[in-house]
Amino acid sequence: MAPRKATPPKEEPQAEPESEPKNEDKVRNELIWRHMSEKDQFKYFSLAEDVDAAGEHLAAVLKLPDYKHDTRQSVRLDYATHVLNFGRRLALPPVKMSALFTISQSVLEVAATGGMRERAQEILQSFLVGLCRAEPTPDDYFLSVEQIGAVAKFFAGSLLERFAAFRFLFTREQPRREAEVSLLFETIQLRQDFHEAFIEEEWQRHNEELAAKAEAERAAAEEVRRQEEEKARKQAEEQAAMAAERRRQAEMAKVPQSLDEAVNQLVAMRLSEEKQKLEAAYKEREAELLHRIGQLEEEARKSAGSGGKGGRRK
Repeated sequence: MAPRKATPPKEEPQAEPESEPKNEDKVRNELIWRHMSEKDQFKYFSLAEDVDAAGEHLAAVLKLPDYKHDTRQSVRLDYATHVLNFGRRLALPPVKMSALFTISQSVLEVAATGGMRERAQEILQSFLVGLCRAEPTPDDYFLSVEQIGAVAKFFAGSLLERFAAFRFLFTREQPRREAEVSLLFETIQLRQDFHEAFIEEEWQRHNEELAAKAEAERAAAEEVRRQEEEKARKQAEEQAAMAAERRRQAEMAKVPQSLDEAVNQLVAMRLSEEKQKLEAAYKEREAELLHRIGQLEEEARKSAGSGGKGGRRK
């Protein structure tokens, strides 16, 4: 009987290796929305009419907090603004605009890190060659031949033409001095329209009213200040008087230990009573005098009024 052949072991199916992302996907991830999101880009262009607001927004996106005083941050902001405005003139869709912005930042970093102009040209050429398509769609990040030519011309006439200046700015320390100076200068007073002008009498009356209003406001402020000071003074006097009275009451409440203390306590009581009587008399006298002064002032006003109405007879 012939021996059986041994059956070979079954091979287990091997797991398929994970597919690597396509080259186009890698490029897209490196280019699109790397430095600013689609929302930030939209907001920047929506603020185009307000230059200051657009600049503040772009500075916040690029993390340039000191762009108003730091020269390097200011140059970065101006450069980014220049690139975005160029992309808008070229009517690039948001995705293509993002690709252009990423390319511009990559080329700028060569100058900022002290690289050579030739290296910046190589990076720019590599990007543009990879993005060039004969018929790109509006939704992808590729550029047409005409757009590639416009972008190359733009960088050649801006960053690459002034590459040495950019590299010098970012790699050499520059002294900076800040100072504040107050200057007095005369401004032009624009002439009013004829129908809004005053005649001389109205103008004088207008100025008098303004002066009277200013004087009244000053007097009111002065009166408020005087009343506050008077209130504070009275409060201080009352507090001092209350403290003195508490001390006096404490002294009088003590049980005299000797004849001298008893005499002093009795004298203090009599002095307090006399003081209260004198204060009451002074207040009554003060009220009478104020009343009399008011009567005299009223009589004087009446006398002056009656004298002004009469005239000298011929």
